[in-house]
Amino acid sequence: MRNNCIRKNLLILLLTLLLINLSCSVFAAKQTKIDLETAVTMALENNLNLKIAKVELARVSLEYQQNKASNLVNVSRYNDLEAEINLKSAQNTYQNTKYQVITDTIKQYTGLWLATYDLKVKAKQLEVRKRLVKEAKAQYKIGNIGTTDLIEKENDYSDTKLALETATDDYQQYIRELKRSLGLREEAELVLADLSSENSWQITEDQVVSTALKNSLELILKEKNLELAQIDAERAKISDAELDKKIKGKKVAAARLDKENTGDELENSVREDYHDFKESIEKIALTKDIWDETQEEYKISKKQYDVGLLTRTEAMQYEVSMMEAKYNYLSAIANYYLAKQALQQEMNLQSGVFEDGTAESQ
Repeated sequence: MRNNCIRKNLLILLLTLLLINLSCSVFAAKQTKIDLETAVTMALENNLNLKIAKVELARVSLEYQQNKASNLVNVSRYNDLEAEINLKSAQNTYQNTKYQVITDTIKQYTGLWLATYDLKVKAKQLEVRKRLVKEAKAQYKIGNIGTTDLIEKENDYSDTKLALETATDDYQQYIRELKRSLGLREEAELVLADLSSENSWQITEDQVVSTALKNSLELILKEKNLELAQIDAERAKISDAELDKKIKGKKVAAARLDKENTGDELENSVREDYHDFKESIEKIALTKDIWDETQEEYKISKKQYDVGLLTRTEAMQYEVSMMEAKYNYLSAIANYYLAKQALQQEMNLQSGVFEDGTAESQ
């Protein structure tokens, strides 16, 4: 009888451990911890528009190879150019689609990352507002403040409560959007890794401009369109009427100006993006200094509260200031990633997010 009891207890223990293990496994399966690089990779693999652009690029590439084979018999630079333009256009469409997916994913990731901390800030702000209303009511009862002051505190509380509700809605929206982009189920629990504030990408403005001009598929297309117009104009000299020759000559002039204009616009855009990138780095340093200052002020306020020099509400206000400063710092980091992506996209680098300055062009 005793042995049976021991066996029964052992069986119950084993079943309990098995259930605990299964519960942990289910919980772990639902939880998805990712960093920004992983999120971008998942989004690129999941995006339907990018898949369509990739298939279309493969089709045009096959047509290009077919055209080259045909041209071995009937050599025609004009036909070659038309095929090259079609191929470059498909490459450009694919590249732009890819960059759009990367940019959207960075916005969604950083948006959710910021929204997560923003909820903490607004919850603390609401807690302080609630205490201030309570204190204002007590002051009103003894006649230290009037109705206007009390209503002002109550309105501040209502506004902060509404802001928290709005932030909660925004947070849920960011979660839905990011899960959809990554191809995750609704019940999956997302855990985001923090973004680093380190900048290891060192590059000069001149390097940025020269790389962008060299790698631009738009400029390559304009160059090929110009060459196509020039061939047309040369052909016209042989047999076309004088008016046709003039028309095709104007087409050459228009194609040349179009190419020059595209180059100028690209250079201006790249320089603006470079300045935005440099400013984003400076903003990180500035907001970090402010956050450090508020942390010191909060530490001092806690000591003052402990010895009775500050009220609990006053100490909490210092805490809110510190949390707001941290949010601004995190926001600066998020903006840096977006500015970096915009610049690297203009430069047409192979990866728009994780380059360290040694990236190869497409």
